[in-house]
Amino acid sequence: MNLTFEYFHPLTGDPPDYIYANSVEILLRARRLIKHRAYSEVESILEIINGLDSETSVSTARYQLVQKNADLVDRPYLMMASIGNIFSPLFALKRYQQHHMDLPLSGISNLQWHELYAVLGLALFSQAVHKGANQASQDKAWQTWNNLGRSSPEYLEAVEAITIAEGLNNAQIMFNQAQEKISLRNQTAANLSHAKTNAAILEIAQMMGSAKFKSMRNAAQIYCEKNPDKIAHLAPYNAIRTLTEGLSAYLKGHRKSLQPQKIIELEKTLKAK
Repeated sequence: MNLTFEYFHPLTGDPPDYIYANSVEILLRARRLIKHRAYSEVESILEIINGLDSETSVSTARYQLVQKNADLVDRPYLMMASIGNIFSPLFALKRYQQHHMDLPLSGISNLQWHELYAVLGLALFSQAVHKGANQASQDKAWQTWNNLGRSSPEYLEAVEAITIAEGLNNAQIMFNQAQEKISLRNQTAANLSHAKTNAAILEIAQMMGSAKFKSMRNAAQIYCEKNPDKIAHLAPYNAIRTLTEGLSAYLKGHRKSLQPQKIIELEKTLKAK
């Protein structure tokens, strides 16, 4: 099936009277997921979906399912009940996602999996509208919600696609939130470690102002020997070098984190610890 939006505009269309009672809610759920997309982008996403029907992994999945149910080949209704509609665009998208970690190639900026399912849901809704219009013109009974709802696999698949889209979007949101927490925790730890290093550099600078040392490295080495607790956050094999280089940058005015305003912030950080 080659899907189009010929019969229903995915972003602005209103559901006709003969369509389902909860269709407005379904449409709003899908549209919320692609609210930042222009119509041209939605059309491009649909082109990607249509192209998946002939993708190798999808065709292979169809063949394997039929082979597993070869004993039902003479009973198509039982086979359909067993493996579902393997020629539907929803089947193609689900199987493609299962076999590929990356999204299909496209020129669409920051395309996400949930957007493909949302657009697919809207396209299937468009097909349901078209099918319902044809049937309603012939049979007034089709204008009741229950009859049309029970007779439209396109609508049922549209609801399933949109539900999957919401699930994927929610999962991505939770993943992003978890990543943000990890990043914040790591940044906080890094800031604290950096603050301790800066504090040590300032103390070494004060030492050098009140006594003579052979070199900055010598001063850093003596500081490390006398204050092991204050450099515990640094790698033992690299502590002297780190403090020496930091001290050199500070004395030359190149260590931005030890400019006057930053020193005030450093003191606040250490007091809050």
